[in-house]
Amino acid sequence: MVEKKSLWVLQEIFVDPGIVGKNLDCDLNLKVMGDVRKEKNIFKITTEIFGSITTKDEQIANLRFVNITELETNKNHSTKTIFRKVSKKKVEEFVSFLPLYLIKAGITAKGIEYEL
Repeated sequence: MVEKKSLWVLQEIFVDPGIVGKNLDCDLNLKVMGDVRKEKNIFKITTEIFGSITTKDEQIANLRFVNITELETNKNHSTKTIFRKVSKKKVEEFVSFLPLYLIKAGITAKGIEYEL
């Protein structure tokens, strides 16, 4: 499998205006959804990562990020296998750059949970 193209087409974080600029301990709860389309030997995978950021007693932000990836492969793979591999990679990529977005909002995440 060769990744031909990968784009983060949507990047949104909605933060409660009352907490902007405060450093808070919070948890990040993520869910992942997606779609796989195949044309000949090209797979087009859409991965949507969404969730919320919570403190002990309240939700302080919502987030939604969407990635579109094109893969080329000569082997016959199931769409489920392709999506599992790509979504895992994209969640890891997302978690690596998410702190930059959170720091700008003054939020410090101490834990990350996600479902595939």
